[in-house]
Amino acid sequence: MRQAAPEHLVGARSVMPAQLFRVYVRPEHRRRGLARALVDRAVEFVAAQDSYRALYLHTDTRIEGAEGFWRSVAVPVHDARDGRPDTHQTVLFEIPLPVHSRR
Repeated sequence: MRQAAPEHLVGARSVMPAQLFRVYVRPEHRRRGLARALVDRAVEFVAAQDSYRALYLHTDTRIEGAEGFWRSVAVPVHDARDGRPDTHQTVLFEIPLPVHSRR
């Protein structure tokens, strides 16, 4: 994981958003809970850090199954789809962090 935005872009807030990148499971191993387990572990890690209060990700909804999966574990924050077949059809999601896991 890496920081989603430089500190000066976050403003006066003392905490940073985290961003999840490239969760991928090969097609022959899908529908077995592997992606969910990876995401759950990432959420645990981020929630345990004092400096993060949010976990975000972008997904291209043209990828089969991506939007449905992310809607099952995250909340859509911004839908940037423009309907053009030659551009990314991106939705920004936030994964809620469990408050009790933070130090």
